Amino acid sequence: MSDRFLGFVLGVRSDNVEVILRQRGVKGDVRRVSPLTAVSFGLARKRILERTTLHTPLFRRSVLVLMGLWGVFGACLSVTVASFLFAGSTGFQRTALALSLATGTLATLTTAIEVRRLRKENPGATLVDSDLADAIGGAVWFGTGTELDLILICTLLVFLLFLFVLYVVWLPLLLGIVSILTFGQFWREFRGALVVAESAQSRELGASAEDLLRRGAVLSKSWDAYLPTRAAEFSARGRGSHYRVHRLFLTVGVSSLGAMVLFFLEKEFPSPVWTYLIAVAIGGTVFALAILVFIEHRRAATGVGG
Repeated sequence: MSDRFLGFVLGVRSDNVEVILRQRGVKGDVRRVSPLTAVSFGLARKRILERTTLHTPLFRRSVLVLMGLWGVFGACLSVTVASFLFAGSTGFQRTALALSLATGTLATLTTAIEVRRLRKENPGATLVDSDLADAIGGAVWFGTGTELDLILICTLLVFLLFLFVLYVVWLPLLLGIVSILTFGQFWREFRGALVVAESAQSRELGASAEDLLRRGAVLSKSWDAYLPTRAAEFSARGRGSHYRVHRLFLTVGVSSLGAMVLFFLEKEFPSPVWTYLIAVAIGGTVFALAILVFIEHRRAATGVGG
């Protein structure tokens, strides 16, 4: 076990976490994590909370900027390819090509600078640590050796733009809407704190963790080493419940943003097919949102969170 303990807490205000640690005699630092940060940077997802050891920083704001840059480049590149495939005007082709070169160069330089800075801090670190990044990387290397590779790359880059809008704009907006519908319960679900302390304080950390669990907190797996078996099992069930809520929220976000994209496509390229796809997207959004709101009202009635 390392000399430094890092534990993530969701569902309890950072000042309440600090009070509990102080009451139990834990000497350490409590760093506030807002619900918007937890959602936008994926801190509430399973890959983070299931880690037995955490590292700082848990997120990098530059990653969202890079996602946006590469997504814009993908959109420009897609328009450029389409202008040549469908024989657009020479002026439009040149403009689209210039935009592709400009945004591509900017995205490449920004990525190189960020990677260099990151490697100086930690030689083995990566910019993005997620299952999605692994999947995208695998798809890029699985090339066909034909023009289809360019279409694949354009599709993936446009998908990055979709993710950027989803995490930076859409999910934070939905966080506020769902919080209003649940009278603030959903907002309380995603507020949290990062606890940094000396790992030698095992008894104090264990007692603090049990107090936090009684307050309805969701604890990262890094706390489990300081908990008795039954309390660790209870903590694992709490994380499982949180994952279900988080997946429902992501479903609402993806399906509702997808519906907006389909509305735009239907307007630009009229077809009866879009109507059915829009109906499916809206139906999925309403269904997932209804379940999410029901769960949150039920949790609020049982007094979860603090």
